[in-house]
Amino acid sequence: MEITIPEEIVADILLKSKVKSLLRFKCISKSCKSLISSQDFIKSHLHRSQGDLSKFVCGSNFYDVNNSGEAVPVESPLEQQLPFLNGENCTILCSSDGLVLLRISIDKLNHRKTKAKVRADAYSLFLWNPSTRQREVLPNPKTFAPYNTFVSYGLGYDSATNYYKVVQCGYYRILVFSLESYSWGKPKDFGFDITFSQAGTLTHGAFHWIAELENSSKIVVAFNLSDEKIVQLQLPNNDNDNMYDYKNKYEVIVLQGNLCLLESIKNICNGILQERILNIWVMKEYGVTASWNKLITIAQERVYSVSAHFCFKNDAVFIVNKSLWDVSALLRYDLKNKELKTLKTFEIEVPEMVSYVESLVSPNLI
Repeated sequence: MEITIPEEIVADILLKSKVKSLLRFKCISKSCKSLISSQDFIKSHLHRSQGDLSKFVCGSNFYDVNNSGEAVPVESPLEQQLPFLNGENCTILCSSDGLVLLRISIDKLNHRKTKAKVRADAYSLFLWNPSTRQREVLPNPKTFAPYNTFVSYGLGYDSATNYYKVVQCGYYRILVFSLESYSWGKPKDFGFDITFSQAGTLTHGAFHWIAELENSSKIVVAFNLSDEKIVQLQLPNNDNDNMYDYKNKYEVIVLQGNLCLLESIKNICNGILQERILNIWVMKEYGVTASWNKLITIAQERVYSVSAHFCFKNDAVFIVNKSLWDVSALLRYDLKNKELKTLKTFEIEVPEMVSYVESLVSPNLI
């Protein structure tokens, strides 16, 4: 007797499956392939996955966070899927909805064998889904910033157009690439100098950066993806002298959809370093300065400067610590026991720690 399972039950089972399994299930039947390839299914599967930031990359090292809250090194999908790349010519810039934005030096990518002379600042941008192994090369803007210059990128979904956008920000200007038109727009006046080359932090439909004003104070600058308008957000304790101190470092991140601030403070007395403090603030009500709430304070000598995304799992926070000597370390902070543990040290400066999720979103069809 043939048993027929209702389509809604099949769909619910598939929505709970990992991407690797779903790619295999596509081969079972035409109906399965059609269902898994549909935009409605891809969006529903992504919605289920968005809260699971258990995968991240630190430099060229990939990790999965297990159920015990430990970061487990895994084989790099970058080496498996893009073997022509290496850590010297590839930088992982940011991610969104399972898509990862890569910046690759053309000098080493295309001219290794030909030995052709190319500009030292030439590079190419890749959109890559490590779960589905799909990738897409993006065109460079005609007035793109040099490879080694101080610029920041952002990647995000524009709900107004249902397409993804890539943003390049630096030197008081901003460029937007839309996958709807598959082209870069004209440079826009940004009006601010972003203090670090951190990727734009996406929440509430806008990218966010720390910017420095003429009086050396810091603010958060938000660039809306849909209307491309710029809004200023005040930092907590904006009247505090810490905001004017060049020794202190700031970075914006996202936690469970909320805008957060990493505040790395060095207290110095008579030229002697007394302590280093890392504060993590969360903005409970977006756009309301009074809603900033201090979530975590880590007073720890080993924390010099933090520039990282991080994810929570089983009361653990994973962050990247940068030292004075271009040596980086991956740290795990236990929220319950308030203990800081070094998981791995890197002999080079790690530019960014990027969290990503598994998804079926295609860089070729968005």
